[in-house]
Amino acid sequence: MIQDTLHHLEPLQEALRIFRETLRPGGNLIIVEENGGNVVQTLKLYLRRGNKRIIEIYDDTLKKNILIGNENIRNLATWRRELARQGLRIPASGVQYIRLFPPFMFKPDNVPHLLKRENNLWRRNALLKENLFFGLNFIADKSA
Repeated sequence: MIQDTLHHLEPLQEALRIFRETLRPGGNLIIVEENGGNVVQTLKLYLRRGNKRIIEIYDDTLKKNILIGNENIRNLATWRRELARQGLRIPASGVQYIRLFPPFMFKPDNVPHLLKRENNLWRRNALLKENLFFGLNFIADKSA
């Protein structure tokens, strides 16, 4: 499982190669990421870091400069392309968009209802799904 980390790994293809080599044939990566298509989050990150999506930092432990993704979030189409380059596939049934409603809307008595609404909305409304849902969960599998 890779949670809120994939957008920090650089060089990306090298990291994905390691994941692919580690997986058995038919194995899966379960990935929890920010949705890079979310216009609000994309704007917020751009205002914070500009176009510096990949930065170089000095690692005191390794005693060398390393590359790191600077909140380099991506949308599902981009993740599909990047993973496919390493022979990893995201099946349509392995995708879930999450977190449309802001946290203040969730109360102890309405959580199941709001989660059900979110689940229905992303399945029916491509515009909301791709541009306003904050989170993106997906499974990438290694072909046998």
